[in-house]
Amino acid sequence: RRLTQNYQSSVPQIPSSESVLRYLWYHVDMDHNQKINPTELQHVANILNLSSSKVLSSDGPKECTYEQLVERLWKLQASTLKTVPLWKEISQEETTPRLNAQELQMRLQGHQLPDITLQDAQTMMQVLQAYVTKQMAKELPSPTLPLSISQFHWHSYLVSDLNSAYDPVALQIPPKDGSYFDDDQYFDRPLSEYWINTSHNTYLTGDQVQSKSSLEAYWWSLERGCKCLELDCWDNSSSGTRGATKYKAVVYHGHTFTSKIFFRDILKVVHHYITQQNPETLPIILSLENHCSHPFQEEMAKDLKSIFGDRLYIPPLEKILPKDGEMPLLPSPNELKGKVVIKGKRPPDPEDNVENIITPVTIADEHVEEEDEDDPYDDAITVVAAEAAKNASTKPPAHKPKIVPALAKLTLFHGCKFKTFEKSLQQDTSHMHSIGETKLNKLLSKPETPKLWRQYNQTHMTRTYPAGFRVDSSNYNPILAWAMGCQLVALNFQTTNCMYLSLNDGRFRQAGGLGYVLKPTSVLENTPPRPRKLELRVVQGYCLPKPKGVHSGEVIDPYVRVELHDVKASPEEGVESFYSETLTTNVVHNNGFCPVFEDATKTFTVHNEDVAMLHFQVLDDDLGLDDKIATAAIPVNCLRQGYRSIPLFCSEHRSNQRSGLFRYASLLVYIRFLDDELNSQ
Repeated sequence: RRLTQNYQSSVPQIPSSESVLRYLWYHVDMDHNQKINPTELQHVANILNLSSSKVLSSDGPKECTYEQLVERLWKLQASTLKTVPLWKEISQEETTPRLNAQELQMRLQGHQLPDITLQDAQTMMQVLQAYVTKQMAKELPSPTLPLSISQFHWHSYLVSDLNSAYDPVALQIPPKDGSYFDDDQYFDRPLSEYWINTSHNTYLTGDQVQSKSSLEAYWWSLERGCKCLELDCWDNSSSGTRGATKYKAVVYHGHTFTSKIFFRDILKVVHHYITQQNPETLPIILSLENHCSHPFQEEMAKDLKSIFGDRLYIPPLEKILPKDGEMPLLPSPNELKGKVVIKGKRPPDPEDNVENIITPVTIADEHVEEEDEDDPYDDAITVVAAEAAKNASTKPPAHKPKIVPALAKLTLFHGCKFKTFEKSLQQDTSHMHSIGETKLNKLLSKPETPKLWRQYNQTHMTRTYPAGFRVDSSNYNPILAWAMGCQLVALNFQTTNCMYLSLNDGRFRQAGGLGYVLKPTSVLENTPPRPRKLELRVVQGYCLPKPKGVHSGEVIDPYVRVELHDVKASPEEGVESFYSETLTTNVVHNNGFCPVFEDATKTFTVHNEDVAMLHFQVLDDDLGLDDKIATAAIPVNCLRQGYRSIPLFCSEHRSNQRSGLFRYASLLVYIRFLDDELNSQ
């Protein structure tokens, strides 16, 4: 772990072109003689997505050392520096050789960093001077001279993670600085005031009908930052009649051909994560869709308590019952740190005694979720379900089972049927709704819904999930649900190459990537958001890999598509709906190493800055369907202005971490908010 941390801290101090070459060198230098011949050089050029003629020198040596190749790649990148006018702007002359700290501070104040201090500039100088290769060492001034930077240092910094468009303050765990609700810590607010990273049908590795269920899927989701996992629990028809295996519940997508895994084994995976991998994790919510009979439910309750021990949150009555007519607030993430929280079923409308809290009730009760809200795919896979039921060893139960007291005692969040938000607001704060994508869109067709829904989500929880027709495990756009203040916007994590999952990754990189993001003021307080004009220019790409990061194949022909995902309210009716705008650059042929994009500028109209996101996607122009290469998503309210880097992620990867060749891939863009222009209209 220490070695990994040291590596991660040193990588940002090396130019991307040199970093990617270090990554490839021993893969290409087959005979390990510290030199590569023309054949090996052609291989390097192909991996870097360059035409070999750009790196082969007709008058140079037949063999090339590492340092010589670094110099060639730098010269190739330097030939494109004219596309970055910022150096000319800050130096006042394109030919200015170096800038000292005071010159850098004075000129950046009017362009990139208006609030930069002299001390900031000196710190930046020290960071920029870390971008040094052996070939560039001769550019350095004498150690006795004041700190200064060259155009090389500045260019390397611009395309690095240190210059990311994603505001590093937003990425950090927020300090106790009084910026959130008096002096409360960021994670000390009730759970209802956060967006929470949530997975749908977490156990599946593919489609909703016949894919494999896997324990690894839970681990992948946890590693991706998910904090709400779903478990569809059923009786195990193959359970024996002896010992501990008699009532072992299974998890799978009921009435389909998906495979089964044991409920108990999933708990062990989660337990390992919270005890070995991340003991200080913010609460992990287990969303139980319970189809089990009484004996299996009893065993589930025993498993939850025996496996999690004191890591299982058992809600005290004061967190469930009203006191003196006041509904209790939900606990905060900090209160539940390192805990597992259960979402499931409890008897509705509890009174002030334990017997009523734990009395078994049927899920068909009028206060509990409708069947189609428990399993959104029932209607979409009627034919498949009927065939599966015919061939399965067990038949679907004639009616939904009751919830046993032992399991009800462990449940904090009680899923209940939605009627109207006026009625929902009168329910206890531990009561919540699960609302599908189709119903979400239907509700938002009514102008009174947005304000009421956001008001409900100030104190209560809402989970949303994909529509029933998405049997391929595709996803819906989470922006609308987030705009309503819905906390648990469940997405299919098993679906790679998905724009909407990229938006989710981008949203939850905030606040340390811990899976909980405090909802912005306009959503929390139900106030009108601020509209803005955003100018965006895509300048250049750097070290763009091939699709999936493979090392062979054609040199790519990249282009970039930038899409604004936003919510717009109709001025006449007040209905809120999804809104988008798109910028598509030109195609650059045979160059993924340092492609320059011409005239790639657009002014976006942002209607809801607190919810809107920008999605960046790099594609390979091809015959037929263009390959998706890399992606990134940033909330609009987390953007930094000026010339900024967009670190890119693999479109196909299950993780939201950058790895392999994607560790070095980025875009250079220019960002500017045109507030004065908008306010004058």
